[in-house]
Amino acid sequence: MKRKVYSRMLAGMLSAAVVAGGLAGCGAKTETKTTQSATESETEVGEESQAVTLICDGSASYKLEAEERDTDFDGNYVFAQYFEGKTQEDMISGIQELIQNGKVLINGIALPTSIDEITANENGEYCYTINGVKAFQVESGASAEDVLAGGLEAVTQTVKAAGTNVTFELDENGYATSMSLFVTRGALVDEIIDNGDGTSTLIADGAEYAISPDESPMPIPNENAAAPITIAFPNENISRGVEAGIIAVCWFDENGWNLKEADRMDGYLVGGADHEDYLFEDLTGTTHYFEDADMYNRAFATQNRPGGFVNTQVHFELTEGDYEVTAWFVPGTAETEKPMLIGFTTGDSSRPRLEASIAYAQNIADHAVVADSREEAGEDVDWVENQSTIDDLTAAIATAQKALDDNTLTDSAVDGAVYQLYLAVWGSMSDVSAVYSGTAVEGFYDIANPDVEKAAPVETN
Repeated sequence: MKRKVYSRMLAGMLSAAVVAGGLAGCGAKTETKTTQSATESETEVGEESQAVTLICDGSASYKLEAEERDTDFDGNYVFAQYFEGKTQEDMISGIQELIQNGKVLINGIALPTSIDEITANENGEYCYTINGVKAFQVESGASAEDVLAGGLEAVTQTVKAAGTNVTFELDENGYATSMSLFVTRGALVDEIIDNGDGTSTLIADGAEYAISPDESPMPIPNENAAAPITIAFPNENISRGVEAGIIAVCWFDENGWNLKEADRMDGYLVGGADHEDYLFEDLTGTTHYFEDADMYNRAFATQNRPGGFVNTQVHFELTEGDYEVTAWFVPGTAETEKPMLIGFTTGDSSRPRLEASIAYAQNIADHAVVADSREEAGEDVDWVENQSTIDDLTAAIATAQKALDDNTLTDSAVDGAVYQLYLAVWGSMSDVSAVYSGTAVEGFYDIANPDVEKAAPVETN
């Protein structure tokens, strides 16, 4: 039975905004003093309009230098409608003009307009960083044009990061007078350790939360990245809602590193597919469709990322509404038409989910047979050519049972046991999350039923 629990929804970090409409690659919301409407292809701006915010999900590779596209297509190009002339070239020159006038801010920090505004790092490089990541680099003595070009590249790279909120302040004609970008990183909190010096360290996925200044702007490992640096969060920049077991977001602004709980929605994950969409029913019975933000989420394990979580939920048939979970979103997006999903946590449902998954896997192991052919095994029976395949699955079930019996494990670690058992049953032939996270293994069904053609491995590039 579903428990009737009051659904909590944290307020968004961005103060702007009732939802006005959605755009491919970005969701749009506007703040007005007059009645306003929006369509898929256009946002109408009233005379008293103040701002419009685009919520970008990182699902497309935005490139300012690419061919011009319609303004209602593919994210970045919707920017063009907020610049006089409304072409791609107008957009680029308009953003450069805003940068030159100090009117483009990323996490509250204005993009530099000259080399004098960029401080060299310890390697003597003149770099501008966003959330601790190198966004562009110029040579010492670079011209203003080079710096502005670097700023434009920084805007492009930031928009490419999923979960970026881009807010334009508008004049009376609906054209941009300033541009403010907000971009975060995600982490599942294990522990907060007070360093005794006014700062604290975040423990996420069992390790100190660290960042390499050479990381890719998207969650793709960079083999040549510099050594990670542990982040010290000023205590006054950590919100009261940050505690063990939640998903939080962090970002760097003019006040240093910040840590805040993400937006949440409690309910039931009742369907979905890895890297596609997620069907969620909240505690009021309302159904929601979410998309994966694909944001910086390497600071929590695969089992709590959207793709890894939905695979266990669907394959173990945990989608009947019996296991209450929490979906977490980029701040300011949960109540928009394009919520940016960061991940899932299970809370009190973690162990019941694992118990149900063990029973599901045990039923497979109990009914599988060793045979030389389908004729010998019989119809509708899982069969293997060697007993060792069943033994391996039985061993994986035993490992999962040990996790279930270990009361010291965190909810995320229990979720990890569910995910590892899922891989032991189904393997990673079509599991994008397993391939990208390095957890790919050969599972029971990769070997069982050799008379059945298996799915092709997922491309990793």
